[in-house]
Amino acid sequence: MKILSIAAFFLASLALAAYPHLQQWFLTGDPAWIADYDELGLYLPIAAKAFWSQQWVMADPLFESFHPIKYPWIQFIPFTWLVKQGFSDPAYVSVLWRLFAGLSLAFSYLLLTRKLMSSLMAALLASALLVFDVGLLEGKLVLKNYVIFFDLLTGSTALLGGPPRIHSAWRIISPGLSLAGLLLFYWSIFKYRDKNSNYSFVIPSLFFAGLFYTYFYHWTAAGLGLLVAMVFDGKYRAFYFKVGCIGTLLGAYEIFKSYQIKASTSPDWLMRSDKFLPIPNFSELIIPKIALLTLAICAYYSWTHRKDLKFLVAQSSAGLFLLNHQIVTGLQIENFHWLYPSGPTLSVLLIIVLADGLRTISERHTFKHFKLMITLMLAVHFAVAFYLRHIEVTRSKDSLYMNAIYKGLRTESIAQVRSLMPAGSLIAGDELVTETLAVHLGLRTFSGYLAILSPSLTDNEWNERLVLNDLLLGFARPQFEAHQRAKLKDHHWGQNARTPGGREKRLEERLAVYDRIAENPTLYIEKYGIQYIVRTPLADSTSTELRVPLGERIYNDKNLQIFQL
Repeated sequence: MKILSIAAFFLASLALAAYPHLQQWFLTGDPAWIADYDELGLYLPIAAKAFWSQQWVMADPLFESFHPIKYPWIQFIPFTWLVKQGFSDPAYVSVLWRLFAGLSLAFSYLLLTRKLMSSLMAALLASALLVFDVGLLEGKLVLKNYVIFFDLLTGSTALLGGPPRIHSAWRIISPGLSLAGLLLFYWSIFKYRDKNSNYSFVIPSLFFAGLFYTYFYHWTAAGLGLLVAMVFDGKYRAFYFKVGCIGTLLGAYEIFKSYQIKASTSPDWLMRSDKFLPIPNFSELIIPKIALLTLAICAYYSWTHRKDLKFLVAQSSAGLFLLNHQIVTGLQIENFHWLYPSGPTLSVLLIIVLADGLRTISERHTFKHFKLMITLMLAVHFAVAFYLRHIEVTRSKDSLYMNAIYKGLRTESIAQVRSLMPAGSLIAGDELVTETLAVHLGLRTFSGYLAILSPSLTDNEWNERLVLNDLLLGFARPQFEAHQRAKLKDHHWGQNARTPGGREKRLEERLAVYDRIAENPTLYIEKYGIQYIVRTPLADSTSTELRVPLGERIYNDKNLQIFQL
């Protein structure tokens, strides 16, 4: 019975994680599915760069030669290599990512809760609750499932107007691929800290070091959490100290690599992507009231009933503090990402406290059909979780739009244009289309999301690429100005988005670049080496006056036109 229950749990976790691909496979015969612009414009191009070049290193997809990019090797290259062994399309790496997330999170939650709970079945139920809960990252267990459920029943579409935002714990690549490493680090602490051995700190040190190579926000939260635990959990102070020191030494190579990238590239990319951006100390505060209240309750329970949980209280406190570390550091580092370690840690704490409470109640009072009631409640919870997953997959606006483009190109265009543009060619034009073609055909995109996050591009080069791309799409100056004004209104990264008149200043910079490039666009086309322009047929209506010659049209169908320069 226990083996069957564990197997059912793992299958359910896999099904929830990979549901988008299963649904697409059933409907279209193709399991590929794209969640959001991060996946299409950033993660898949990075994986595709390694896939098509067969150089198993992390390299910036904008360039033909090697240029560094700051993402974890272990979350891209092994998955891409596996896809390369059996498929001809790197888009399927998304399937492996989500399958891995489903397995790894189920395994790590079960391992950790089993260490902290009295029985396997209790740990299994607790793990299932964590896996199926949409409030995990905010410490809002159980209730958020039903708040969203009833909102959707009453016709609310607030959560469906952009990328999938309901089951946020399954987001790829983070926290889906990285969270298991943090949970396994916690497990190793509880597993080895009471061992009567001079080397009990070794395994936890290795798990802590692994966080440096998987996710910045996890190792920083875990490291600060170890320091907090040293203060409030004196029994294990020496153990935490050893784990922190050895783990940091083993993870120092990743810090050194990050420093090398920072030192060898322009600081512009950090500022324009909210990485180490100076901001006023008491600005942009994140105050998660429910999470803070939950932490206070769990901390009290830990101090009065379960002192073994002090370590998790320390870890949760560290993550919540780092949400607002700008109070001390004056820096914005996309601070909301510290919800990714603090929320799940707090959720594990809360589940343990609730389980202890239920066990105490069941021991003191006899309730008829108590286990049956709990089982039915869990069944309803799981059914609601699957319903919410189905809704976000099938109704999130960004996903629907990107997958429509992807499916149209894949089924009708990609096979025909494969021989027209050699791998490695630089293509400009409609960003979603060029990014889709780049992934499937091994091409390089000229502009888009990657240009914002590329360490090798200065702000001036970024502006030139953006302007030239719009020129090649046929934008005359008034249309370019309107287009950029709309984009800047929705852009929230960098100092220009935060200072009065900052967006207007950025717009003026781009208009000046437009005027400069429009005088001699051919000069800049040759400077960057653009070989092809990709436009949708609708792009012909964007301007009454094409600003640059498009070259020879070598392909035309209802989805796209390709011009060779």
